[in-house]
Amino acid sequence: MGDEGIREHKFTGVTIPYNPWCPEIETIKDQINQEWNLDVNYCLVNHYRDGNDGIGMHVDNDLNSKRRAACTLSLGSTRTFILERLRGDKQKITFPVKHGDLLLILDETQKHWKHGIERETGKGERYSLTFRKALMEELY
Repeated sequence: MGDEGIREHKFTGVTIPYNPWCPEIETIKDQINQEWNLDVNYCLVNHYRDGNDGIGMHVDNDLNSKRRAACTLSLGSTRTFILERLRGDKQKITFPVKHGDLLLILDETQKHWKHGIERETGKGERYSLTFRKALMEELY
């Protein structure tokens, strides 16, 4: 979902179209922007069907918001979030992300850490609502 006029999101070769905001998620977006002085304008909804679904270790390179923020609201089954240092000692931190948890990843974390969600057999369904800022289409 996103503001009118934003560019389509491309992820691993797939173009993801935007839909208008539903009122409940737009309210969450507005609260995130107000609470942390961000300017996110879209929400990517990720569906994890069960514990066999995860997301590999990565760094978010398409962050355009103030402080290069990505903010994720976790809904459903608890999953293990992983942070791993990009350079040096390759330190790894893991912690549970539970239903209702809001995780805010800012610029310094994006510069020095990659992150992901582990696959965990026996876990249930989960959604993550990830709020970011997309660039706007150029209007001529």
